[in-house]
Amino acid sequence: MYKALKLIILLFIFISIINNPEQPYASALPESYKLIEVIEKDTTGDNINDKIKIFADEKNQGYVVDIIQHNGKTYRLKANEKGYDFIAPYTSFWKLNMIVADVNNDNIPEIITWGSMTHENDIYFYQWNGSEYKIIFSGFYTGFMFKDITGDKIPEIVINNSLYGSGDEQIYYQWQKNHYKKIYYELDAGMGFDKIKILLSMLNNQSPKDISLTEIEYLNDIFTKEWIADKRNIEFLNHLKSNTLSIQILEYIDDSLKYDTKISDNPIEITWRIKVLIFKIDGTKIIPQEKVIQVKTKLVDIKEGNYKINDVKIQ
Repeated sequence: MYKALKLIILLFIFISIINNPEQPYASALPESYKLIEVIEKDTTGDNINDKIKIFADEKNQGYVVDIIQHNGKTYRLKANEKGYDFIAPYTSFWKLNMIVADVNNDNIPEIITWGSMTHENDIYFYQWNGSEYKIIFSGFYTGFMFKDITGDKIPEIVINNSLYGSGDEQIYYQWQKNHYKKIYYELDAGMGFDKIKILLSMLNNQSPKDISLTEIEYLNDIFTKEWIADKRNIEFLNHLKSNTLSIQILEYIDDSLKYDTKISDNPIEITWRIKVLIFKIDGTKIIPQEKVIQVKTKLVDIKEGNYKINDVKIQ
């Protein structure tokens, strides 16, 4: 009788697990899990609060988040499609930050988490899709904020990212139907990047005249003397400018720095690679072209730390 009763109990537990696949964590949590915080918020859009439990795995030093919906079902926020549990690293002085709000105005709250570290942090946006909390945006960035840049009173995500001393980039994402899409990009940097921005402004100039005739006064400010001395370079710029409606930066790819400590502690040359979008005029049609522009900037004034462009290539 005892063995039969035990078998019935085990069978009942097995059937319960099969019928409740969403609750694999409800029975017990590892001893290394420490409950940090419980938040009660609507996470599905039905206006009924659920319980969000933030745990710290002290042994493996990571944050784990479980959501117990009002129907009793438990779901865990996964760090990616491979199912990693840790959505941010944990120490006693690194907090897991969280916002629960319908930031994209689609009547379903987003669960936004980001870690606390010195530089870049894990950032995740989750949204309930009826069966799971799906990642709709994620990345490893310096930080983020919200701005409405489209005028529709719905905030866009603005990602702030450091380029390891070269500069900073801002990437703008807009909610479109069921995903976030990049819609705008800004890059600010030193070591001659300001000259690259002036160059792009020259190429955007709608004047039909050649650069050599209309903007010669700018050349000495942004290009080295040896670059200007080669007439083929001016011809290259005029060819690039020809039938160009506009040119804009899409994203920073990378840069490489060349040093000569006998001359300066600063880089003596930087090679920038930047993806650009060029709109060309073909008859009456506008043809978009994605290109990679490679620009070398050279240190020309050690005392002032002034750089000028010494080479330009379109790939």
